[in-house]
Amino acid sequence: LGNVLATVSDRKLQLTTDEETVSGYTADVWGVNDYYAFGMLMPGRNQQRSGYRFGFQSQESDPEIYGTGNAVSYKYRVEDARLGRFLSVDPLSAEYPWNSPYAFSENSTMAFVELEGLERYFSADGKTLGNVGSSCEIRVLPDDGLWNGYKASLKSGESGVRVTEEDLKKYSSIAYEVSDLDRLAVDWGKNAKSLPNAHEWEYAMMIYYNTFYDEDGEAFIALMPGTTITEKNRQTVLAEKSMLKIGSLELAGYEYNQSTGFYNSFTKLGWKKYAKVHNHPAGTVGEAVMNGGPRNFSFQDISMATEDNIFIFVRPFSYDFIKKYDPGIYKKETKKPFKKAWQYSPIDFDIDAIDKAIKEIPFTND
Repeated sequence: LGNVLATVSDRKLQLTTDEETVSGYTADVWGVNDYYAFGMLMPGRNQQRSGYRFGFQSQESDPEIYGTGNAVSYKYRVEDARLGRFLSVDPLSAEYPWNSPYAFSENSTMAFVELEGLERYFSADGKTLGNVGSSCEIRVLPDDGLWNGYKASLKSGESGVRVTEEDLKKYSSIAYEVSDLDRLAVDWGKNAKSLPNAHEWEYAMMIYYNTFYDEDGEAFIALMPGTTITEKNRQTVLAEKSMLKIGSLELAGYEYNQSTGFYNSFTKLGWKKYAKVHNHPAGTVGEAVMNGGPRNFSFQDISMATEDNIFIFVRPFSYDFIKKYDPGIYKKETKKPFKKAWQYSPIDFDIDAIDKAIKEIPFTND
């Protein structure tokens, strides 16, 4: 349910029996909480010695209304935790006439958490459009045309051409927050082994980002994965060919330049590369260990990610994990100047810094 039961600091406290010899360490506990069903703090079962205000369902407690532990502040409404009722009407109450507009989690606190989000809709250039629905998804439309049609449909009732919530979902794509990056890579890595000829061909997917602005004008980074592509060979795949599309609108990828006669990568409306996810087929150098270097990446992988300043993930075919390289950590840890070039040898890199910049993310069954 997401309840915060205890908060601890990053300090460890020494244990001693004679005030001279350290016999062990214990956690520095800042607070503990226990709750009744609707979020009210249980008397005698809570204590705080910090200003941390988040607790029930990871939401912020508001002590200024009814006292400590008696009110929980959600994004759109405040709940009286003593009664299990909101102080204002559910903004989606018209869509759920069988529910009380003041009910909390449909009165089933063991089965549900309160949905605070509503689906947030944005146009592809990052402009906020509005909220609708009952999930916490971030959804992106090509532009504001369909959204304006939806708002007009709400005003016109049953008359005229109607744009529904189902239409908004059908013609939009899901975006993700930065905290979802590793999960996106792991999900791709889990499925990579089942791609056609994955034991022989290298595949890749590019994850792109843009700066979005929420309804309060606050900026945040939104991520969207491109298509999975392959060159049908063992050693290389040009990840920039991974297309980012919303409907028929192409936002990033690879296109033919008629004036130069070459293919070039492109991005539109503020979208840029954020991370590359790829596999290494069975038996390749990178599938086991770098040629003279560590940890399943090739030196071309490391050089590309460091030069473009993007994360890179690799799933070795024979292993149930994915590796992540962070160029920011490498640049922080190394004292060796980075030189731009297409081909790199081991002597061009600080291997110890590379090792610190790579982490292994094991696959789980969830």
